[in-house]
Amino acid sequence: MNTALLYSSVDQMLEPAELARLLGRGVETVRIEPVDGLRGSTDADFLAVSLDQEAAPSLMMKHVHPTTDWVALFTDDRQRRAVKLWSEGVLDRMPAAVDPSVVACAEWTDGYGILMPHLGSEMLESHVPQPAWMDGAILAAMAAMHAAFWEDSRLADPALGLCSIDSQVRNISPRRTRQVFGAEPGWTRWVIEGWEEALPEIIDPGLARDLQSLIDDPRPIAEALAPYPKTLVHGDVRPANVGLSRVGGLTGCHFVDWGRAAFAAPTADLGFYLGFTAIEWQTNVDERIATYEARLRTHLDGQWPDDAWERQREIGLLAGLLQSSLGCRAYWGVRWATAEGYLDHVETERVAVRTWANRLRDTLDLL
Repeated sequence: MNTALLYSSVDQMLEPAELARLLGRGVETVRIEPVDGLRGSTDADFLAVSLDQEAAPSLMMKHVHPTTDWVALFTDDRQRRAVKLWSEGVLDRMPAAVDPSVVACAEWTDGYGILMPHLGSEMLESHVPQPAWMDGAILAAMAAMHAAFWEDSRLADPALGLCSIDSQVRNISPRRTRQVFGAEPGWTRWVIEGWEEALPEIIDPGLARDLQSLIDDPRPIAEALAPYPKTLVHGDVRPANVGLSRVGGLTGCHFVDWGRAAFAAPTADLGFYLGFTAIEWQTNVDERIATYEARLRTHLDGQWPDDAWERQREIGLLAGLLQSSLGCRAYWGVRWATAEGYLDHVETERVAVRTWANRLRDTLDLL
């Protein structure tokens, strides 16, 4: 792999001459300002970076604190995988359809900084209906990325620190929440309430228990998927982490925030994304899956796993959906939204949770 320089400090990275080299343009002055009101769900700080006389910032800096970042804690991220993907050149091998949205990375006080484009209005809005073309663009980009890294054994290098499928699945589980945060889980208590209280109110309680046992201990999923192809999985594809731009009739897809990246089954990414977007795209789910499959099949050509695809697909969807569509949606989309009076989409969320749970009931027989 080609490697990139991990800057020893943010100051070094943000020197005008260094930014000019990174961006391929002249830079004389750099202005840095905190972004008020923006603090990611992972407890990161954000800074806006403006160059020269820009009216609006063109870059954004994310300051990650590994000791408080819940994704790093839940997934036991000791290698700083988001940085490693950049510094080891993995992100440089993305297909043209995907912009990984990382300009550079640097050491920073009690953590590290990731410099990225300021995508602004190109970032998608969450929890509101979106045009169908956007969904198609995201599914196409995901398929292109999965095909580009299909069975790439370099991603299994422990030095990259990528999640395995079981570590990725269990990172949003009641058991892992208690392991990391003990008796006082703070805001992550939604994981426990979502799975143990809200979900059994929406679906059959016995099925809810069976599904929770899998997210608490996903080894049966990992064992079932072990014989099948793996690829680079983003792990957190949802509107808050996706930007879309249209230039000259072509759509570019920006995937940001690589903290949950894995070397795993491609449909785990697909399942996570589908489970998180019941409101944004109220389209027939089988049609969305077929769109992704058609794109992936085209990219893979002779590598398409005909004999085993259906089983791999359903188990991979199970892995992704456990993370995004069940306890998560039961809490935020139904319980929390109802309590706070955000009632417009509660029934849509409730139906989505039930629909996915019923599909997964059949998938359990494949394990």
